[in-house]
Amino acid sequence: MPDKMVRLVAPAGTDECNFGTTRYRVADDGTVVVSEEAARDLVHGAGFAPAPVQPADATVDEVAAALGSDPVM
Repeated sequence: MPDKMVRLVAPAGTDECNFGTTRYRVADDGTVVVSEEAARDLVHGAGFAPAPVQPADATVDEVAAALGSDPVM
């Protein structure tokens, strides 16, 4: 089963990020879609933030669980 994906807002000036050997490109709108495992590290240690709009297959609870936080509405 493929990893769940999470959309993050990248820090200003960021054009890509890496997690292990996987490289993720930051889109022109400043967001990047990464695996939930990568999202935890990028949010808690690299200045990324959860995006207000998530990929269509992700629920608020799934995104919150991936980031280890409570969903905020």
